[in-house]
Amino acid sequence: MERSQNPRTPRGRRVRFVDTAPHDYSRSRPDVHPLQRDLDSAHWRAERLQGTVDELARQRSDLLINRTKLCKTLHNYKWQIDRLEGLLKLRENEFKTEFKKSYQTISSFEAQVSSLQKQLQSKNEELEKIQLLRKQENEEMTARLESEKNKVQESAVLQNDLQQKLKMMEQQLLQKDKQIMDLQSNNHDLSHKLTEASAEFQSNNAWQTKYNALQEKFTEEMATKQQSCEATKEQLVQEKKKVEELQLKMKNEKTEKDKKDQEMKNKDKQEIDRLSQKLTETTSELSSCRVEFLQSYKAWQGEYNALEKKFKEQLIQKQQDSEKTSKLVEEEKKSLLQKEEDTERSQTERVTSNEGTVVTSGIQTEEEEKKKGFLSCIHKKKSELQHVPRELFAVDPAHSSSSEVSYRCRKCRRTLFRDSSILSHPVGEGALAFSHKKSRNLTGDVQCTSYFIEPVQWMEQSLLGVMDGQLLCPKCSSKLGSFNWCGDQCSCGRWVTPAFQLHRNRVDEIRQLNIQK
Repeated sequence: MERSQNPRTPRGRRVRFVDTAPHDYSRSRPDVHPLQRDLDSAHWRAERLQGTVDELARQRSDLLINRTKLCKTLHNYKWQIDRLEGLLKLRENEFKTEFKKSYQTISSFEAQVSSLQKQLQSKNEELEKIQLLRKQENEEMTARLESEKNKVQESAVLQNDLQQKLKMMEQQLLQKDKQIMDLQSNNHDLSHKLTEASAEFQSNNAWQTKYNALQEKFTEEMATKQQSCEATKEQLVQEKKKVEELQLKMKNEKTEKDKKDQEMKNKDKQEIDRLSQKLTETTSELSSCRVEFLQSYKAWQGEYNALEKKFKEQLIQKQQDSEKTSKLVEEEKKSLLQKEEDTERSQTERVTSNEGTVVTSGIQTEEEEKKKGFLSCIHKKKSELQHVPRELFAVDPAHSSSSEVSYRCRKCRRTLFRDSSILSHPVGEGALAFSHKKSRNLTGDVQCTSYFIEPVQWMEQSLLGVMDGQLLCPKCSSKLGSFNWCGDQCSCGRWVTPAFQLHRNRVDEIRQLNIQK
């Protein structure tokens, strides 16, 4: 650029342009002191450095804006992935609920069929019991009828005996009547003879007395015989009445038994008809129920198979879509990370070249790089957090002895990790890295106030299945730091992913000293 032709301005208000060479005061004004020339050149260098610093600040602000945009896009992608995973879980839950419902309906139908079969068996058993009872009752009735027939036969035998006795009594009565008639005839003959004798011997008193005595004896004998005949007649009449009463009773009992037998037979027939109707009805209902159940079961089975096919196809499509989206997101993440690394590298190179300071970053070993790569691969898939391999966790130093530098809890002195478990990272920009959160007038030293380590075995219970949380001492449960599978920012400004961070003020470094006597 050309030098301005304005007259010389005072020293305090002198104007300088960026990227302009200093004036050669030795030609225009040879009387200027050489210190003034040096001072002008220093001012020119300072202005040039200020211009470069302003450009770097603008570039840094642009980079921070791009970084915030990238973080937002990453957050949006994460939110979309979480949303898709939630939708997949919802669909899986719906499929499970529908499967459970169909299984419950099938089990209910099976339970109904089993209950119907049990009812059939119970009804068959009841019918068998009823038939057995009927058989027993019929046997008892037949036994009763046989006993009653035997009684009737016995009564008939008794009637025959009574009839025979009556016939014998009648014959005896006839005989006795004949005897009476004979006696009367004899009496008449005797009376005639007596009259003849009386007529012949009226004069003789002795014969009169004999006649009177004989007549008295005869009269007494006739009275006794008449009394005995009357008593026998009365006995025969009473026995006839008893036999007639027994015959009437036997007839009445026979009629009543016949009526009872007919009633029992009618009841048995009615019950057998009713049970047969019930059997036919139950068998028809069971057959209809079986047909309906088989039809409904086939329909449900077809619907279930169709739904299962649909859900399998949908799940396969969604898995393919989710895999594609996850691949795209991973590719975008990788590209964004590469861009961030490139921008950070270029920024650090520019700052170191302009300010003349060289930032020394820790040299990472191959094992550390492998561990970091493996951890960064795990945090991308939440499903793998439930099954993190045990090889990833470092050995718990409390259960092993080594001469390596170790770090203990400041409160309970429990060994937590060793020096080989520390994952080093390049130093960040310090307070300037947090300008998107706080005001821009931040100053401070670039220091790491935390250790970023690989996961140790005592962290396993708190890490599995969780994205972020606190790290507590396994012995005294005091807070040591925090972890986040998605990453966290160090106090130096560097973003570490994933982050297992332990604060330096909560941990003491332990070194073994070899003291020689």
